Amino acid sequence: MRALVRASGYGSSSWLSPLLPLGTDRVSHLPAGTGSLAAAVETASGRQALVVGKPSPYMFECITEHFSVDPARTLMVGDRLETDILFGHRCGMTTLLTLTGVSRLEEAQAYLASGQHDLVPHYYVESIADLMEGLED
Repeated sequence: MRALVRASGYGSSSWLSPLLPLGTDRVSHLPAGTGSLAAAVETASGRQALVVGKPSPYMFECITEHFSVDPARTLMVGDRLETDILFGHRCGMTTLLTLTGVSRLEEAQAYLASGQHDLVPHYYVESIADLMEGLED
């Protein structure tokens, strides 16, 4: 089932994924994700959507224009390599992958081996709780 889900776009690098993941290994009765909704609007309007969500740096650029945010001092925490981690790299942030969500460490290792460094986090933790413990020290 996992191969079928990935083949249909869930594992793609596009934010326009046609599926919404409900769990790491269970796929059943998936509701429509943003990709299928955007595709419907694109088809009806005859226009292509402007992507402003991750991994596009657009929203982060808007934030940095109005607030004093230094990307070099910012940590992007996320659970998906193809959106969260890629977004962090594109915006010049340090990245942290939490392994309690979508992506797995083996996927990051495969991206590293293939030279796709913008999909490899600087750091990873098993859970966001591990990060909090480190901040308390």
